[in-house]
Amino acid sequence: MLFRSDKVARAIGEAGGATAVLDAGDDTSTGSRWEAFSLDSLAATFKDLDGRWAVAGNHDHGGFVRSHLEDRGWTYFDDEVIDGPGGSRILGVDDPRSSGLGDWRDQTGLSFGEVADLLAEAACAADEDGDRVNTLLVHDANIAKPALQRGCVDLVVGGHIHVQTGPTAVTAEDGRVGYTYTLGTTGGAAYAIAIGSKLRRPASIGLVTYRDGRPVGIQSITLQPNGRYDVAPWAPLTY
Repeated sequence: MLFRSDKVARAIGEAGGATAVLDAGDDTSTGSRWEAFSLDSLAATFKDLDGRWAVAGNHDHGGFVRSHLEDRGWTYFDDEVIDGPGGSRILGVDDPRSSGLGDWRDQTGLSFGEVADLLAEAACAADEDGDRVNTLLVHDANIAKPALQRGCVDLVVGGHIHVQTGPTAVTAEDGRVGYTYTLGTTGGAAYAIAIGSKLRRPASIGLVTYRDGRPVGIQSITLQPNGRYDVAPWAPLTY
């Protein structure tokens, strides 16, 4: 059930000492107002955390999801690198496949690949200016491939595919290392529809450790439909 998944994620975060939360999108099935119950559950569960960053997924059509969560204290991105968790710097982008979302600096009609290239340009420009992107929050990690391949970010965090993968090291042409990490569906959803129900597939939560302003490790926790918790070893991120 969506409400239970929020509470489970919060309980796992508290056990791991979490002080902030990253949301990689698809908090709704269509971005419609009737799905506000899902957003309200999320907002209520994490309302006392100081850091709450989010991007809109391809199912979060239109501007309702973003505006609703922004009104409840969540931070979305406007093409700029901002303060992130653990003294880090963070950049994010909404998925361009969402209707009305994903435009870069007020450009319209951009494709997924065009947004990926522009995102890399922004991340690399910030890096050159001494404002390195430690965390790049996206819905689909594929949109961050150009930025990783150019060595301009430390860690990409995404979702979308409903299967947990990584963290996987990516070595750029200049030898710098970054990582990509994709969470499975935290709500255990099997279908693109927002309903209160038991888990339909494994639900994933990831704990990211920050030290001195950089992500240095990730631990993945998976709740199985039968109620079993699978806890992966802590995976260090080395640069």
